[in-house]
Amino acid sequence: MPEPRVLVVSSSLRPGSRSRVLARLAAGSVTARGGVAEWLDLAEIGDIPICDGETCWSHPAVQAVQARAGAADALLLATPVYNWMLAASAKNFIELTGRKWAGKVVGFLCAAGGTRSHMAIMSAAAAMMLDFHALVVPRFAYATGDDFGDDGAPSPDLAERVERVAAETVGLARAWPAIRTESPA
Repeated sequence: MPEPRVLVVSSSLRPGSRSRVLARLAAGSVTARGGVAEWLDLAEIGDIPICDGETCWSHPAVQAVQARAGAADALLLATPVYNWMLAASAKNFIELTGRKWAGKVVGFLCAAGGTRSHMAIMSAAAAMMLDFHALVVPRFAYATGDDFGDDGAPSPDLAERVERVAAETVGLARAWPAIRTESPA
């Protein structure tokens, strides 16, 4: 079996994003584990429309991100957490590409302002499982400002947590096709 292709999505639109740091770390870890890390930064796309359930599907940027999500064996979504929820840009990305996540392995990396919104990703994880029959990695990396040094570098503990998520994503993406009982919907 070829090495799994993992689309690492940085969903933050903020230039100094901590979730982007997590995504970069994860991409390196995917590669170190023998996976193929493909990078997608929503801040670099620019002109991606809000999902309106109708006209958005014909937009070239939407078609491009759908193709990239569809070609991946697994997805790692890095998102900031705002107001106890994943960022609107991450939710919009899921809405625009969700069907392309069907039957795939999905992992999450979260950067938040505080420790109390550690369950913010659960509604997205449930949607991945229930709507798209995706296999959600049962571990996610959750970081706060305390997990980063003054220079913005992640702490060794945070780097290890991101590495575990990436390793489990690659490992599950290798195993999943052989044990999945139905083809992706």
